[in-house]
Amino acid sequence: GMVAALGAVLNILLVLFAQRIHQFLLRRMTHHAVIIGAGRTGTQLATDLLADRYRVIIIETDESNPAVITLVERGANEVIGDAREAETLTAAAVQNAEILVIVAGNDARNLEILIAVKEVCQQRNRHADPPRCYLHIVDDRLEQLREGTSRSEPALPRIETSIFNRFANS
Repeated sequence: GMVAALGAVLNILLVLFAQRIHQFLLRRMTHHAVIIGAGRTGTQLATDLLADRYRVIIIETDESNPAVITLVERGANEVIGDAREAETLTAAAVQNAEILVIVAGNDARNLEILIAVKEVCQQRNRHADPPRCYLHIVDDRLEQLREGTSRSEPALPRIETSIFNRFANS
């Protein structure tokens, strides 16, 4: 009775402690790729990056998304949460990432995430190369708006941002 109960308590503590260590290590990862959105495009890009031996963190709002489970089985790490929130981005060590891909659904959400990323990246080492950020935008007018406003924000850190539209040129 008592030994079994003590064993069960220790087992639970071990599992919780392991999760804390994993979260701690994720927050300190460097030179990795962060994919925001585990839809078709995000899943394919994460798979390709894993095949190229990148360490990949996938940020997804839906913890029951089967693509996330598959990617974790292939070696990716997951952070479940809203990438528009600094806490979620910090949990994925976005400020230390080498590659960042924003494919989280619609254009407005993707732009909101880019703004949050720029704020979190203010914590980035000034001597480090800027992260390469790939932003999925479908509406050409939004691409022009983003390009027009980026020059008037000198306080934000350097982030090499490329726009792509998976529906164009395919």
